[in-house]
Amino acid sequence: MKFRICNKLYIIIYILINILIFLKNFTYANSPIIEIHSEYQSINKLTNVIHFTDNVICKYKNIKLYADKVIITHNQKKYKSSILTAYGHPATIHYIQTSKNITSASAEVIFFDSIDNIITFSGNAHIKYLGNSIYSDNIIYSINQKKIQAISNQNNQTTTILSIYPTS
Repeated sequence: MKFRICNKLYIIIYILINILIFLKNFTYANSPIIEIHSEYQSINKLTNVIHFTDNVICKYKNIKLYADKVIITHNQKKYKSSILTAYGHPATIHYIQTSKNITSASAEVIFFDSIDNIITFSGNAHIKYLGNSIYSDNIIYSINQKKIQAISNQNNQTTTILSIYPTS
């Protein structure tokens, strides 16, 4: 009985440590707590992989992620890095800077690499910010360089919609 309780406690602590190590690289928000809800969660201690499936909602500081499935892979050998991959129809991120300033993005797959600080949106990707939108098959966002690259597949077009605000 004690062994089962200790083993479950060890797994919970292990999950929380891996999630916190992954999220230490999100430096652009203001709360140290992550909250993840899903219908099913599993962890593989041997491979350092955590799976969250079915109606996944991740809340971290002022970022919310909605997905069908989220996989967090932690690599302790490679600079203690982590990779988050979210799958959905679509998977969606909302980044709330102020009540009037909300960035939202969606795609079938959202991939975040904590070493390079690059987010890749693949499959019907869409980013919307202050009335401006980008639609493409793939969108790559470099957090460090604040650079967006939109790439289309097989003669599809990338569409950008810009809101022009008059100056006073």
